[in-house]
Amino acid sequence: MKKISIAVVALMFVVMGLGTAFAGKGPNGNCNNGAGIFLVYPSTPVTIEGTVVSFTKGLGMVVDTGAGLETVYGIGPVWYWDSHGIDRPDIGEAVIIDARSVEFPVGVKIIAVSITIEGQTIQLRDTDSGSPLWRSNRAGKRETSR
Repeated sequence: MKKISIAVVALMFVVMGLGTAFAGKGPNGNCNNGAGIFLVYPSTPVTIEGTVVSFTKGLGMVVDTGAGLETVYGIGPVWYWDSHGIDRPDIGEAVIIDARSVEFPVGVKIIAVSITIEGQTIQLRDTDSGSPLWRSNRAGKRETSR
């Protein structure tokens, strides 16, 4: 009986480990609400210009372009903006976003590459690979240079 209990406990650890090993992965790497936004190339370049009206759960915002609302994902964490001495946009502020229109299994998403606010531009993704610049150091160290 003791051998069976040990085997059952060991099997539970294996099964639980498999679940966490595959959690949060999508077709392009790390997931955000079911759609990987780690890699954004190949894709179509787009420019979104307008006023911020709200923020999404996670790293996104909704922009009123005058012709409609556009949700833009991948704007980066606050610490990344802070490390560049630029404040993230607030509701009501005008932004110009160079982005990529990316086709995912869950639909098309607009992923920010750079954002200009009040004449200051912050680069969010590597222009060659599309990788988020705030993830460039996976050891958890944050970029401190401008």
